Amino acid sequence: MEESQWPLLDEWDREEAEDETDTESKTSDDLSEDEETYAGEKMDPWDHFIGDVLVLYKDDYEKKVNEYTDRGYLDKDAVAKTERDMLPLYREGLKNRYVSNIMWQMEMARDPVHKKIKETAKRLRDDEDYEYEESWKYATEKRKYLLDAKIKQFKLDEESDEDED
Repeated sequence: MEESQWPLLDEWDREEAEDETDTESKTSDDLSEDEETYAGEKMDPWDHFIGDVLVLYKDDYEKKVNEYTDRGYLDKDAVAKTERDMLPLYREGLKNRYVSNIMWQMEMARDPVHKKIKETAKRLRDDEDYEYEESWKYATEKRKYLLDAKIKQFKLDEESDEDED
């Protein structure tokens, strides 16, 4: 098959769409110099969302390309036609994924565990000159008992749901 105009599909297929979305919703005006440098070294945040959507609809995409090739289209024409046909579906999926993430960020901003980890990370950057990513990694390690409590709570909630069935 010809190479696609959608190279992210192949990239995300290999990487399996890691979920490393920043929990703070900030504009570039709100970012510190460390955060801007960190953000500049990473991929475009939209790549993650688009990759998720492309993976979600990968089977539909392949099926549609095969339908067009079976109907006599050249591979590159089948790919181009499929990508045009799928664009509204991709757009809807991207909108849903984006809004879902925004809602998640809002919930995280109110979450007491996230607030504690965030305060620790900020203190590490301000008082001990940690880099942005390093501060978050160390803060999550330092506050691991909070994460452990969340995991235990989740397991208990899950077990309670099973008992009710």
